[in-house]
Amino acid sequence: IKDILDHFGHLAGKNYNEETAGIYNFLQELRKSCALQLATLELNGWVDELDRANQKFETTILDRNDEAAGKADHVRMLDIRRQIDRCYLDIVERVEALSLIQGDAAFADFVNALNANIERYKIALSRRGGNKPAPEQAS
Repeated sequence: IKDILDHFGHLAGKNYNEETAGIYNFLQELRKSCALQLATLELNGWVDELDRANQKFETTILDRNDEAAGKADHVRMLDIRRQIDRCYLDIVERVEALSLIQGDAAFADFVNALNANIERYKIALSRRGGNKPAPEQAS
């Protein structure tokens, strides 16, 4: 049994599809090669429960994929991103115009908080490998 465990390695670290397939193959190999050992160690109940849980997970993922594919209105993230960017730039323009009229001091707290948030998101994106730069900072 240990040889089979070693062969399949750490399945939980894989993506959903690889993990699900790996667990299926692991269980098949255990049942084929180690039936006597499983019975002796009274592990058949554990193997059966792992198999049920893996099948349930796979069904849930497939159902979710079917549900997403069946939606008539697919959301286009790029279009939404462009709308959000335009709104953001409109806010920046208004704040800049108002700061010219009313002075920078009236908007300093808002601009500093906004710039701090932008910097946090830039750092988060760079850590996960995001390839789109965040919009420019307010003023």
